[in-house]
Amino acid sequence: TTNPQALTKPAEMLAALKNGNLDYKLPVLINNTHADEQPAIDIITGLFKTFATKDQVSFKTTAADGSEKLVTLKIQDLLKKFIFLFDFTENPDGDVLNTRALANGLDPNRDTGYQANPETRIVAGLINKWNPIALYDIHGFVKEFLIEPATPPHDPNFEYDLLADLMLDNAHHMGRAGVANSGYEKYIIPKLDWGDGWDDSFSGYTAVYSMYHGILGHTIEIPEGNQESYKAGYYAVLGGLDYLAQNPDKLMEMRLNFYLRGINKVEDPKAENELVGPDGQVVGRIKKGQEKFFPDYYVIPMGVDKDNDTQEAFNMIDYFKRNGVLNSRKIAETIKKAIWLSIWRRPSVAMPIMSSTKAQMNPSGLPCMRNWLSISLI
Repeated sequence: TTNPQALTKPAEMLAALKNGNLDYKLPVLINNTHADEQPAIDIITGLFKTFATKDQVSFKTTAADGSEKLVTLKIQDLLKKFIFLFDFTENPDGDVLNTRALANGLDPNRDTGYQANPETRIVAGLINKWNPIALYDIHGFVKEFLIEPATPPHDPNFEYDLLADLMLDNAHHMGRAGVANSGYEKYIIPKLDWGDGWDDSFSGYTAVYSMYHGILGHTIEIPEGNQESYKAGYYAVLGGLDYLAQNPDKLMEMRLNFYLRGINKVEDPKAENELVGPDGQVVGRIKKGQEKFFPDYYVIPMGVDKDNDTQEAFNMIDYFKRNGVLNSRKIAETIKKAIWLSIWRRPSVAMPIMSSTKAQMNPSGLPCMRNWLSISLI
């Protein structure tokens, strides 16, 4: 696959892309987080059935100027450029019981960053395994037919300038297709229509979590639990896929530039221009007197004493790995050595961010990950 090379040698891939010599596929994840927000699961099931049994799918939509048009997506052509991942629901227990919460009563759409539950650990692992170019997370119910991108404040750990225009264009393609094929007359995009109150500054939301990895993460809120909302959601996703199919090289270029910033530890000022405060003024990334926003190291104490929990240190290392950190083969040997030495010297495991970093702590209270790529234990 192209993914390992993209994570480590994006400059080479960018050059190949610009020369027309890059052979690649872009994964796309279609997901449901809240199992009781039907017909979301039915929408994903319907899309899967369409892709599995039909040669093509045609639907009406409108252009930006309002003119009507017919779109035909040929499945085999799509499969030449994309890999489609269908996660029918993140919460099978909720599907059986028709509940929003997991079996333990917790909301999975507040836990994607924390990953305190096996369901959210699985979806985070899926995102990091495939690094999809887009994630469509189907929810309900917002009567106005809501499609992200979200309002400010935006998380400062995003490379938001790389995502912003693409997410807006994608949302419009989704909204126009959803409206054209259902009984609804309009859709809303929070970033354009609400001003505030629907932000993406919290890593617990599935779609927002994906944005830390340079993914077009869209929450889609269908209006109601009926057939018209099924059609709105179903065709909205198809409209989004049509947009992706029109712009694969543009999307791949964005992703490679995202990784390139991480590897070269670039803090581009353009990413800060989207970071505004309550008064609408740009506040950028708050560095608190430091030269850089993103750290160079995470230090995990490994000492065996009353102040340190070694198991939690290992849990943190697992968390890093699950969220996209590529570790060297020396990890196990290094950890064993660190634990052995901790009996005598109370060391820490210092984790230098060799290629990409994240800043401070995100709003969930967890270490953030711009696009964690290569971390070694020393």
